[in-house]
Amino acid sequence: MSGVVRGVKKIFKPVFRAVKKIAPYAVLAGAVIFTAGAALAPAGAMAGGWAGASASIGSLFGPTLAPIVSGAVYQSGLGAAIGGGIAAATGQKISRGIKGGALVGSLTGAATGLLAPGAVPTRTLAQANAPPG
Repeated sequence: MSGVVRGVKKIFKPVFRAVKKIAPYAVLAGAVIFTAGAALAPAGAMAGGWAGASASIGSLFGPTLAPIVSGAVYQSGLGAAIGGGIAAATGQKISRGIKGGALVGSLTGAATGLLAPGAVPTRTLAQANAPPG
């Protein structure tokens, strides 16, 4: 049995090395293509591009958290694409640029989503439970 496992490891080791080198570029390309979908506005699943996808994700969290979550997801994707692109252009590690861009983007997106109208309830609990009229 150990001979079979060793043989499988020997075959897949170069494949994993190649995937490890190519994966950051594939993630960057995917982010750019997904973002470009917003500009092109094609029909179907990509309708609305990255903005539409992030709004769909945010809508799962209800009206209070939706702007915060969708803002964080949207800005995270853009930050990852920008960070990866800058890292590639300056000769840095692309995966590090993608991670940093996504982190900063998600923080700024959540902060701007928090400032959106309706993100923070403005009524007190007593006002919300008061009978109409």
